[in-house]
Amino acid sequence: MLIGILNEFENVKRTFKSTAAYSQGNRSLADEWNSLADCVNAKAIVFEPENKADNLFEKPGKILTRGIFQGIDPAGRCIIKTDDKTLYFTQGSVSLAFLNP
Repeated sequence: MLIGILNEFENVKRTFKSTAAYSQGNRSLADEWNSLADCVNAKAIVFEPENKADNLFEKPGKILTRGIFQGIDPAGRCIIKTDDKTLYFTQGSVSLAFLNP
């Protein structure tokens, strides 16, 4: 399995030149991730995670916003669309909980 993962990294590196990796490579990777993710366009709550919470729904931490998860951008930030604006959150700074329709 590890060999397969490393081979895939090499394929990605060959596909995208290093100078264009951020502008083109990450955009392609983000587009592919967004096309495969079943949580895109789902209702979501964005919150600051509590340290070592056993159950996020019992103790989710401070809720920052609610909105629709629009996917990720090329920088890996999650995109949340609220009623009046679009917000971007960096990975690791927040947690998401998706709501059933």
